[in-house]
Amino acid sequence: MDLGEADLVQDGDGPLFSLTRAQESELPGQVNVSFIDPLQDYRQASVSSRRLAGASRHMARARLAVVAPANVMARAADVWLQDLWAGRESVQFTLPPSALALMPGDVVRLSLDGRARVLGITRVEEAEARVMSARSIEPEVFDAPLDTMEGGEISVPQELGPPDVQLLDLPARSASEPLPLQYVAASVSPWPGTLAVWRSIDGGSFEALVPLNANATFGVLLEPLKRGPFWRFDHFNSVMVQLASSVLHSASTTQVLGGANALALMAPGREPEILQFTEAELVDERSYRLTGLLRGLAGTEAAGMQDWPEGTRLLLLDGAVVPVAQGLGELGHSYVYRVGPVSEDHGGENVRELRGEVGPRALLPLSPVHLRAKRSAGGVVVSFIRRTRLDGDSWYMLDVPLGEAQERYRIEVLRGNAVVLVFETAAPTFTYRDVDELADFGAVQLHLTFRVVQISQSVGAGAALTSTVMV
Repeated sequence: MDLGEADLVQDGDGPLFSLTRAQESELPGQVNVSFIDPLQDYRQASVSSRRLAGASRHMARARLAVVAPANVMARAADVWLQDLWAGRESVQFTLPPSALALMPGDVVRLSLDGRARVLGITRVEEAEARVMSARSIEPEVFDAPLDTMEGGEISVPQELGPPDVQLLDLPARSASEPLPLQYVAASVSPWPGTLAVWRSIDGGSFEALVPLNANATFGVLLEPLKRGPFWRFDHFNSVMVQLASSVLHSASTTQVLGGANALALMAPGREPEILQFTEAELVDERSYRLTGLLRGLAGTEAAGMQDWPEGTRLLLLDGAVVPVAQGLGELGHSYVYRVGPVSEDHGGENVRELRGEVGPRALLPLSPVHLRAKRSAGGVVVSFIRRTRLDGDSWYMLDVPLGEAQERYRIEVLRGNAVVLVFETAAPTFTYRDVDELADFGAVQLHLTFRVVQISQSVGAGAALTSTVMV
């Protein structure tokens, strides 16, 4: 509707027309609009529009429950900002009661003093005359172009499959009761929240055993790991590893000595080796160079006597590795395990089944060390130092705990690969008599080879120490 100066009426002593202009500092220099983007998996997104001219530092924000593409909302933000500035003039004028057709929301053109203004009516007051409140508008603002829509990504949930499960027997690393004999670790992506472990003796009736609340950290060696020094930090050698998931972190020597950053190296038909590391340097995606190695832990030095080839599997020994068989009562039992999402039962399609016998590795005595021999009257006196599986790390003990029901050793005298004499002793020393030496070899020897094992009452002979000494 076009309004001329003649259409305005006098409202008492008030003016026919009044105009107020907002200061630029009162207007926003930028607007931000939050919305829901259907092309980004219906996640919340936001767009902004900013004036390049002007000194205003105000920002207007709007959080909308609107589902729309980003280009549509970017155009809406541009229109909103420009319209705020276009409406910086507020106008009030009076019309006669006959102008009933005009209501809030209508757009009129007002001609005054030879200038035409386009106004949007915002408020109407009904009295002897109709008092209109309006604001200036610029219709061309609403003709802002729509940018080309960019392609979005909708994430499709990964299909859940059976987890990667590892069943392993490990040496005892702590004196917990009952002593863990067998462990299970599992990894699956996407992680379902919790995995359940079921166990059966005959494969027919399963019982829920333990939950797995975190993904285990599996990986492989990216290069061979050569035989290295045992029981002390190796600051010269390193090894490259790649993880299937998760991350590795560096740790101080004190933390490592307290049990941090322990890995198990595993290969079919081979005993595992436990090692630790202090430094983990990220060199590529999920690939690390490990340094500060501490190898052959918990009596696994025999496994580290041979090189570990490239591709050897490894497992981080953390809280995701859970015991599933504990105590002497489980020893020797063969079980069927099933591992899968706790939301399914043990017969679900996303369940992995594996079988394993509970072995004695955690109970086997460690090999003795530091064998020495000295010829004396009547024979060769041989001594060695025993080790203990449990509680042997204290600096205050003069002698480490025995860890067995009784102290017992078997000693074998070797000639080449043949065993020429076997005897047992209850102390870490024995005498190889001269008469036995002459009977076994026919003459006094300059060098003798002995094999010594500690005997466990529960599981028998442990790891052996074979040593050739000069006498």
